[in-house]
Amino acid sequence: MKKILLSLAAVAMVGAFAFADGPAVTVNGDISAFTSVNKDATAVNGNMGRVRYYVGVPAGDFVKVNLDVRDDGVGTTGSTLKFDQVYATTDVAKALGLEGVNITLTGGNYENWMANWNAATSTHRARYVEAFAVGHEAVGLGLNMGVDQYATLLTYAGYANGSLSTYKFGLQLGKVLDGLNAIASYSGSMYGTAKYWKVEGGYTFAVGDATVYIPASFLNDMIAKTYSWGSGVKASVAGFTGAVELGSADAKTNALDCLDVHLSYDMKNLGVYAKSFMDPSKKVRGGDFFEAVDLGASYKLGNNKVYLGYVIDAGKAESIMVTDDDSTARAGVTGGGAYLAWRVQF
Repeated sequence: MKKILLSLAAVAMVGAFAFADGPAVTVNGDISAFTSVNKDATAVNGNMGRVRYYVGVPAGDFVKVNLDVRDDGVGTTGSTLKFDQVYATTDVAKALGLEGVNITLTGGNYENWMANWNAATSTHRARYVEAFAVGHEAVGLGLNMGVDQYATLLTYAGYANGSLSTYKFGLQLGKVLDGLNAIASYSGSMYGTAKYWKVEGGYTFAVGDATVYIPASFLNDMIAKTYSWGSGVKASVAGFTGAVELGSADAKTNALDCLDVHLSYDMKNLGVYAKSFMDPSKKVRGGDFFEAVDLGASYKLGNNKVYLGYVIDAGKAESIMVTDDDSTARAGVTGGGAYLAWRVQF
């Protein structure tokens, strides 16, 4: 199995470059930076930044080589620019001239979460299913097969440390219902150290002029014999957005340990927001119900976006990720204080 997996991944990569005279190469990504000063103005969290480049190299009509280059610690001693993912995808159905079906083969070093990343708020603290990290191996091979995007069977095998290490099976629903996306998967480690099944999805619908989104996720850890869940609701109308997110990282111990409420108003380029972070269990993050409030504003100019805000902290809370996108520098403010963040997308 080891030789088969390595050979297929290698063929996918080498075969892709063999047809490098195809369509143009695509490059996109983002650069972000974050700095903060605590409420006593005695400490500065300086210039923690993130750089990400996503490069796509088409190889003929059916194959594409993907490179993910990143540095998550710009401005720190841990700063290292690296190839985080290198893999190739092949549209098998298109290559065989098949219609009404989708068959995709992926090989290389890549993240295969089998997830659709549903969350009610931008900081998605209650989306605990992303904590399950079976899927970023030295070499991986995935085969997805579906019927006209209505339902797709997802498979993945990962190789690391001299043997087949992880496996995944999933089912993703597509056009079954307008506004619905859902995925269910089962995964584990060949060493018996990890075994999970999860279900997650989201449903978007309209109520008058408002757009409403309801996500939900559930993860069962079969080794630790516990489970986590997350849900919420987000509604947007005329520039106003309100969202409530709730869940538990360990529902067997605490039924509810995360309750976040976000309010924002966006004009053409200017936005203002207020975010509150709470722990109803008073057990997980310092023993307080109230954790923090993040008050801030953002301004967008072209591809640039700047954030300026202040965090009112209960004093025991974890570092809160204050910006509104997961790709922005993952720095936060602990103990309260002011912050300035910047992000550019290209």
